[in-house]
Amino acid sequence: MKPLRLKVTFFTFMLILLGCGSTIFALKTFFNISAENQSVRQSVLLRDWVEALPNQPIRDEIVKDLQISRAELSPVERQNSLSDIIQAYNSGNRALLKKRVDAFISNEKRYVANLSPQIMRMEQHMVYFGAIVISILFVGLIGLRGFIVSNIFEHLQNTTQRMIDFLNGKYSYQFEVPPPNEVGDLQSTFNSMAQRVLQNVEELKALDAAKSDFLNIASHELRTPMTSIKGSLGLLTSGVMGEIPEEALQMVEIAESETNRLIRLINDILDMAKIEAGKFPLNFDWTNINALLETTREGLLGLSGTAGVNVQVNAELFAESYADRDRIQQVIMNLASNAIKFSPKGSTVTIGCFVDEDDMLRIYVTDQGRGISPEDQKLLFEKFRQVTGPDNPLVQGTGLGLAIAKALVEEHNGFIGVHSAPGKGSTFYFTLPKWRHVENESDADTIEQNDPNYRAAA
Repeated sequence: MKPLRLKVTFFTFMLILLGCGSTIFALKTFFNISAENQSVRQSVLLRDWVEALPNQPIRDEIVKDLQISRAELSPVERQNSLSDIIQAYNSGNRALLKKRVDAFISNEKRYVANLSPQIMRMEQHMVYFGAIVISILFVGLIGLRGFIVSNIFEHLQNTTQRMIDFLNGKYSYQFEVPPPNEVGDLQSTFNSMAQRVLQNVEELKALDAAKSDFLNIASHELRTPMTSIKGSLGLLTSGVMGEIPEEALQMVEIAESETNRLIRLINDILDMAKIEAGKFPLNFDWTNINALLETTREGLLGLSGTAGVNVQVNAELFAESYADRDRIQQVIMNLASNAIKFSPKGSTVTIGCFVDEDDMLRIYVTDQGRGISPEDQKLLFEKFRQVTGPDNPLVQGTGLGLAIAKALVEEHNGFIGVHSAPGKGSTFYFTLPKWRHVENESDADTIEQNDPNYRAAA
C-alpha cells in the first residue's frame, strides 16, 4: 500500500476504533443506569403496595402477586424480607404483619439510598468519559484534516498552480524532489511531462528559427532570380530581342507562364508563413465594399473571358468596412477566381454582400458549378488542398489560396465558410464584424451616425 494511503487508513481506523469503543461503553453504562433506575422505581412501588397490606383482606391473588414480586428482587435479603411479609399476611396476624412491613420499608429505603450514589457516579463517569472521547475525536478529526491538507491538498494546489502557469506560458519553477507518496508520483509525472514539453519547445524554437532563415533565403535568393528570369522571358516574348520562331515562342511563353506560377507559389508560401508567425502587416481603414466588389469584377474580366463565364455584382446595401482593403480584395479575388475556374462555360458567378442574422457584413461569391461534396468541404481551407479533376483544365494553383483567405479573414475577426452540394453550385462567404452604412455608392463618406456598428468600430 502507498505510504500516504497507509497513513490515512491508519488514522481513520484509529478514529473508528475509538468511536466504536466509546459507543459500546456509553451504551453499557446507559443500560446499567436504566436498570438501576428501574430498581429504584420498583422499590418505591413495592413499598407503597406493601405498606397497604395490613388494611387488605387475605386474598390468594395478592399472595401470588407478592410471590412474583419476590422472585424479581435482589439481593437475597430483600427476598427473605418479603417472604416474612407473605407469611405474616397469610397467618392473619395483623400486629406481626405491621411490624414486618415497617422493617421491610426501612430496608427498602436504605436500599434506594445506597443505589442513588451509584447511579450518580455512573452518570458522572459517563459524562466525563463522553467528554474525553468527544475531545479525542475532535482532536483526531482536526489532526486528520490537517494531515490531509498539508500532505495532499497543499501539494495538489501547488501542482495545479504550476499547471496553470505552464498552460499560460509562465512556467519558471525549479524542479524539486517530490515526496515519496501518491502526490509525489503525480508531481514526478508532471515534472517529467513539463521537462519533455520544455525540451520540445526549445526544439520548436530552433525549427522556427531555421524556418525563418529559410524564408529569408527564399525571399531574397529565390524571388530575385525568378523576377529576373520573368523579365528576361517577357523581353523575349515581346520581340524586343528580335523575332523568335513560332515553335520557340510557344516554349518561351510556357516558360514565362510557369515562371509566373512559381513566383505566385513563393509569394503564397511566404505570406502563409508570415501569417502563422503573426508578422503579417495589416493596414486597417474604412473601405468602400461596393467599390471593392466592382474593382474585383473588373480585375477578373480577363480570366472570366477566357473561361466564358459572366461575373456580376449584386450588393443589397452600400456599406464600408474597417479592414485592410488590399487583403480583403485578395480574399474576394481568390474566392471569385476559384468560382470561375470551377464554373461551366456560359454560367454566371455572382459577387455580393448583405447583413446576416448576427448583424455582421457578409460578402459572398456564388457559382453554378458542379458543387463540392461534404467530404471535400472539410478539406477546402487546409494548406495545399485542392478539389481538382480532369474536367477542370483551368484549375492550377498552389493549394494555399483558401488557407491564406481563411487566415486573413480571421485576422479581421471574421469567419469564412461554404455552402455547397454536388450538382447545385457553391457559395463561399466570409464575414466582417466592423462595418457601417453609407448613403449611396457615390457618397461613401456620408455615414449614418446612429448606426451601432459605426459607433463600435469608430
